[in-house]
Amino acid sequence: LANMAPRLVGDGVVRDIIGPNGATDSHVDARLTSTLVPAGGETILERPQPGEDLFLYVVNGNGRCHTTTQDQALGLYDVLLATPDAETAVLQAGDQPLNFLSFYLKPFIMANGRQTT
Repeated sequence: LANMAPRLVGDGVVRDIIGPNGATDSHVDARLTSTLVPAGGETILERPQPGEDLFLYVVNGNGRCHTTTQDQALGLYDVLLATPDAETAVLQAGDQPLNFLSFYLKPFIMANGRQTT
């Protein structure tokens, strides 16, 4: 990851691993990013694009996820799922850096008994 060009989203350092701007070749139709938020820092959840759903996986650290309707703790191995119409979420690192992987995949979340598009 250290050799991949970073971009900033708020305080978060994002590296595109797989996808149009990814640093690796892929044989899958997906995007994958790694985000590192410094202790006490914040980043905005990058929502999936139309035709994608998001599987976000916390791989290190702790923090909180804030939306207009929820405030949830985040810790090691926690997962967030989102569709393109998800509300804006702020991810805040706690007393240690928060590191998570974002997998942008073909739709997999079911809504009203039907797969989202």
